[in-house]
Amino acid sequence: MQENDPASITFYWCTTFVRALFENGVRNVVISPGSRSTPLTLAFSVHPGFKKIVSIDERSAAFQALGMAKATQTPTVLVCTSGTALANYTPAVIEATTAGIPLIILSADRPPHLRNTGSSQTIDQIKFFGTQPVFFHEVGEPSSDPKRLKRIHLLASQAVNKSTQQTGVAHLNFSFD
Repeated sequence: MQENDPASITFYWCTTFVRALFENGVRNVVISPGSRSTPLTLAFSVHPGFKKIVSIDERSAAFQALGMAKATQTPTVLVCTSGTALANYTPAVIEATTAGIPLIILSADRPPHLRNTGSSQTIDQIKFFGTQPVFFHEVGEPSSDPKRLKRIHLLASQAVNKSTQQTGVAHLNFSFD
């Protein structure tokens, strides 16, 4: 990792998180690709341990992930870009919550300094699903600080534990510039 290269820091941050998910037993990911979620998509793409499904339609992706999680009784990860893409996960989030199916949603978002600035495709993604998820966390912006890397590793563990022990959805909102 090059310390002063933002792309390198972001990729390392995301691969640290993805490795931690794998260490905690997650094996399946459904990706709805978009430009802002590229760092997460790339981190999953280079990890050989995940079964990866790419679905450009977010609503279909959400139900594919729901079915995988229901069949395996382990969390399946959903990755989407910022804006209205996240809204398409809503029906599957409600079904996962009511049926007690473990899902982990990773949404990409604009960083705080670019929010509410009149950009197109901008929606407030903080606690977007209200009280439906058993766990929500605003991840923050990528960092090479060892304490923050340790925290991102812990956050992956928390998401897995909350989604399985409380049987439902964990939603993590990642800020990417």
